[in-house]
Amino acid sequence: MLEIIILFVLTGLAFLFMLYALFMLVIKKKKNFKYPIIISLIAFISLGCFTLYQTATKTYNKIDDLLVKGASKTGEITGKTVTAFGKSAYDGAGTVLKNKTVTQPSLKEKGIEIGKIEQDENNILQVYIIFNKDFKGNVMVKIKDINNEEIGRSTHYIEGKSGQATYESFIFEQPTDIQGQSTIFLE
Repeated sequence: MLEIIILFVLTGLAFLFMLYALFMLVIKKKKNFKYPIIISLIAFISLGCFTLYQTATKTYNKIDDLLVKGASKTGEITGKTVTAFGKSAYDGAGTVLKNKTVTQPSLKEKGIEIGKIEQDENNILQVYIIFNKDFKGNVMVKIKDINNEEIGRSTHYIEGKSGQATYESFIFEQPTDIQGQSTIFLE
């Protein structure tokens, strides 16, 4: 705002100086007032250039601010989109690659309930077993691939009292590769 006031004052002074010089040159017929007119013209040209510079600078700053805000908003929207896509892809892969678990009714009747099953390595399964009744005995785990062909089996002796729960490791032969979309049978 101060720049605008200074610009108006300088323009007004240059204009008055030029009018005075023209008055002296045209009306009073004094020849030595050519130089004040030239100085006034140079002052007007300088003030015009200064005004153009100020306007361009302010316009540039406004455009720069708009571009920065636009880029920030674009980045924010892109980040949200990528995050949503990544989460959806992860959820979709988890659903498609999830193994199916089948617990035989005879095992359920003996008080065994199966919780989470995790794969430690390609050939080791960690099975969370919940004891609803006292149990001592062998539990067999069979793995079948996506084509329903058996690819491995492991038997493990477990025991537990009613109300307890524990992870038990079922180790399969080394070439057994438990992949996603396999079916795990517990009997």
